[in-house]
Amino acid sequence: MKSKAKLKGGIDTRVGVDHSRWIFPATCFVYLASCAVMIFAARGDLWLDEIWSIIFAREAETPIDVVLLARLHHDNNHILNTMFLNVIGNQQITHMYRLLALVSGAGSLCAVALLAKRWGSLEIFLSVLLTGSSYPLLLYFSEARGYAPAILFGLFSYLLQVQNQRDFRLYRVPLFWITSILGMLSHLTFLIVSTALLLMSLARLIDEKERRRTEIFRLLLYHSPPFAFFLWLYLVFVHDMVTGGGPIYTYGTVIGQVAALALGLPQEPTLLIIAGICMVILLTIGAVTLNRNGDEGWVFYPFVLIVAPFLMLILTRPEYLYARYFIVCFPYFYLLLSRLLGLWWRSGTEYKRWSMLAILALLLLGHAHGSYLLLTFGRGNYSAALARIAESSPPGIVRIGSDHDLRNRTIIEFLAPANSNTKRLRYVAKEDWHREMPDWLLTHNQALSDKPPPEIALDGVGIYQFVEAYEFSGISGWNWFLYRREMANR
Repeated sequence: MKSKAKLKGGIDTRVGVDHSRWIFPATCFVYLASCAVMIFAARGDLWLDEIWSIIFAREAETPIDVVLLARLHHDNNHILNTMFLNVIGNQQITHMYRLLALVSGAGSLCAVALLAKRWGSLEIFLSVLLTGSSYPLLLYFSEARGYAPAILFGLFSYLLQVQNQRDFRLYRVPLFWITSILGMLSHLTFLIVSTALLLMSLARLIDEKERRRTEIFRLLLYHSPPFAFFLWLYLVFVHDMVTGGGPIYTYGTVIGQVAALALGLPQEPTLLIIAGICMVILLTIGAVTLNRNGDEGWVFYPFVLIVAPFLMLILTRPEYLYARYFIVCFPYFYLLLSRLLGLWWRSGTEYKRWSMLAILALLLLGHAHGSYLLLTFGRGNYSAALARIAESSPPGIVRIGSDHDLRNRTIIEFLAPANSNTKRLRYVAKEDWHREMPDWLLTHNQALSDKPPPEIALDGVGIYQFVEAYEFSGISGWNWFLYRREMANR
């Protein structure tokens, strides 16, 4: 006979249901494999946004200057990450710049496992598997920016609040303040998580009629210091922050991109709509299922995945909006999904078990493609392009031009001194081309399937013949297409 399940606060107490011998070693294997893939993904060239962060770090004499210097009030200055870069200084190994992200990624997998622990070992396995195999999370867990630590501190903030709602301990309160403040310093999108946690406390306040005074006190105790810190941060850093700019997308397109990334679907216009519909269906089924099973998390997940992100859009109305601004929400989607799939598996019905396996297989396959591209092409092969230019040029100064002075010049001038063969490379801005014609021309774009023209003719400058393409994996970075001026071949 099947034993009956008793649910208490979302904990599945069914006897013998979650103790298969393979789950613990399988979880350990998935964790170690995910960490290894993160390390492998952290190889290769830094791209523009990472280089900007390093430049900001070099401009600051002390870590505190990262916040206080007016010229560093830039949206690409992810404060905690820039402080880390300031402390470690110049490094020859790329991995070192990405160390904070790597540690945060490994810690985030531990955090989702701790959050799933109250459900059972199957959910621990599924949450680590889904989070560790997610292509967008792999990308930002291996990138020298602030998204990874923001994810880490968000998960631990949620864990601390959940633990205290079940069994209040005063020592967890300052820990919650610390994780919240560090999360805000990691990336400003952490405010999505803080808002969701505040809404979670408000929901509990409404539900606990007999203990309302206690809940009001705890709400103020928990959330006042973090939001007071954000107010200070806004006054000294955010209110005069400069935006680096980039392509402009509609809100609907970005929402579709977020859904597609979370589900491992390609970024095709038609698929964005399908991804959005699938996401709504999964979130609805997940919240309803958790509610029916007495899991109080059914309140939080809609807050962090829907309500808080839309509140941020309504209140800030950003001119530049990108899918990565919602990356802090992704682990919560995988936690919700792991709980839903775990319940389906335990249901014992053949239909739900096959549905669980099909969804899991589709997610893993979808994310595997993006991860493969990331491990193969990285965020661009800029060093290889510069080495090719240096090796194929005669002795003396080699002049390089490009289709975007800010983006490409920053990368070239950062990477060239690292290689003795490329120190003689000199970037020539567009405005100087008629006076000093580039020997080589670099064009760039972020279209994965784009084919460059065989030649480019520039009036008064010359004709440039296509030499080679240096591809990237997508999202972070771009393709470089290398051209050589005809006269330089003579």
